[in-house]
Amino acid sequence: MSDIVLTNVQKNYGGKTALRPFSHTFEEGKITCLMGASGCGKTTLLKILAGFEAPDLGTVQGIPESIAFVFQEDRLCEDFSALSNIRMVCGKRKSKEEIIRHLTELGLKDEANKPVRTFSGGMKRRIAIARAILYDADLLLLDEPFKGLDEQMRKTVMDYVLRYTQGKTVLCVTHDEAEAEFMGAEIVHLAGKREEKVE
Repeated sequence: MSDIVLTNVQKNYGGKTALRPFSHTFEEGKITCLMGASGCGKTTLLKILAGFEAPDLGTVQGIPESIAFVFQEDRLCEDFSALSNIRMVCGKRKSKEEIIRHLTELGLKDEANKPVRTFSGGMKRRIAIARAILYDADLLLLDEPFKGLDEQMRKTVMDYVLRYTQGKTVLCVTHDEAEAEFMGAEIVHLAGKREEKVE
């Protein structure tokens, strides 16, 4: 692993600027929270780092091979159980017992074998986060991961993320400075706001 270095990275969609020229070094093993006005390119930046999008200009260096992503949408298989949704990503690298232990920490022990279509939005969010954590990647990208959680559960889940990401590089999009402070994160503000959101 190494620092992730972005130099004048820019992205356009159909003639509209999705991400203004952006340069930053994300330190290896640190948590960074990305903040900025809606539509300034936070999600676009995560997609570039994940390799889902290519920048139109600029360079990206130091991306590790192993990446986990919690999207704004939960992206779960609705008819599969919580356990099966996680197993789809982790395969046999994680035992059933270990997965259950993680679900227990997130208050979902009794829901492990139930289809996620029966879950509330907050429960699905916790499954999506557990899945990314259990993938055990070197880089974790989180796009508003704690939305839909009440205050107490948000703290529980943030504690969980902190516990299992020590020594890993974490980039988290949030609109809440209290979340960034709780996680001890560096805050990076992205400039600009588009008239039309294209993220």
